[in-house]
Amino acid sequence: MEQDTIRTRRIELIDQDGTTKAILEAGRGKGSGVVLGGVEEGSPNAAVAVNDEGEPFLLLKSDAGHIFAALLSTGPKIRLRDKAGNERIIEL
Repeated sequence: MEQDTIRTRRIELIDQDGTTKAILEAGRGKGSGVVLGGVEEGSPNAAVAVNDEGEPFLLLKSDAGHIFAALLSTGPKIRLRDKAGNERIIEL
């Protein structure tokens, strides 16, 4: 291993008050990703990750709604939800 390599399972970015704002993490299985906002509440505002099956996904969430997009082994999937809870799922 090269001497200038840093190895870790998790990096947390915190604000001046010590609140976690973002995480870069290698999951327990094969999954890993970047999680932004809402980290301490357990409800992220955004995530770009790969699940334990190696399938990439994107999550965007705010008070206005929710977007989830993934490239699953069964095909692409997009889930859209507005603030009223109305949902549309597109699977190919």
